[in-house]
Amino acid sequence: MKNAFGRIKMSFACGVIMVLFLGCDTRVPRTVARGLEVSLPPKNTATQSTPKYVTEKDVAAMPPQEVTLTKKLNEYSGYFTGSSGKSFIVGDEVGDQFVWHFVGSLKVGQSCKLPDAFTNFISARYYVTAEEIKGMSPCAGIIALRSPCSAYFTTADGRGFGIGDPGSGALISKFLWSLKDGETYRFPEAFLEFQATVTSEEQEGK
Repeated sequence: MKNAFGRIKMSFACGVIMVLFLGCDTRVPRTVARGLEVSLPPKNTATQSTPKYVTEKDVAAMPPQEVTLTKKLNEYSGYFTGSSGKSFIVGDEVGDQFVWHFVGSLKVGQSCKLPDAFTNFISARYYVTAEEIKGMSPCAGIIALRSPCSAYFTTADGRGFGIGDPGSGALISKFLWSLKDGETYRFPEAFLEFQATVTSEEQEGK
C-alpha cells in the first residue's frame, strides 16, 4: 500500500514537471480523418440551371415563343432569351448537326419564333439543278447560311429555301458566290440574270 501511494505521488510529480516544462496543453491531439479538399462547383452555373436543347426532337418540342439570339457560345450553340424573359441554350458540340446549322443561320440580335423557325429550316426545300431554280415560284430571300456548294435563304414570312448541293456543279456554285450577304434577291430572276452573263461552256461546266 505504501509502495502504491509512493508510485501515485511519483506519477503526480512527473505530471506537474511535464506541465511546467511543456506548457498547459498536454492533451494528445485527436486525429481528424480528412479527405481531399475538393471545391464543389456552384449550384447555379449556366450548364446546370439553364435549359439546353441539343437534338432536333428537343427543339421541335419546345413551347412556342418568340425568342432572340443574344449570344453565340461557339459554332455549335447559342444563348437565347424568350419573350417570357427566361434564357436557354440551343445546340451543343455533341448535338444534332441540323441544330448546329440552324443556330449558324441566325445572327446575334435576330428574333424568330420557335419551334416554327427550326421546323421550317429542317423542312426547307432545296433547288439543286438549274432547271429547278428556273422553275421556282417567285419569292425573295436573304442568304442566312453558306456552305461551299449551297446556301440557305430566309424569307420575310420566316420560312426559307435552299439552293445547291454537292452535286449541283460549278455553275450554281459560282452563282451562289456571286451573291452578297445581307442583300435581298428575287428568284428565279437573280439566277436567270446571272445565267445570261456566263458562256455556254461555263453553263455546261466545261
